[in-house]
Amino acid sequence: MLHSPRPGGPGPALRSDIEQEELLIEIGDVAGAMELNVRTWLGPEAGDDTRELVRVMQRLAFEMQ
Repeated sequence: MLHSPRPGGPGPALRSDIEQEELLIEIGDVAGAMELNVRTWLGPEAGDDTRELVRVMQRLAFEMQ
């Protein structure tokens, strides 16, 4: 899982993921953006059910934007 190096903002790895997410959304790859979020925010201990819930949540968030 990625963590901010200081409380005030994202670190370089997280900023990179945010930029990649924006690019994926811009080119219409919503599935790719959802998978990026699953990899970014969930650790390896997360189960399949949790991963699917994050995918659904992210799809809804992207559709609302």
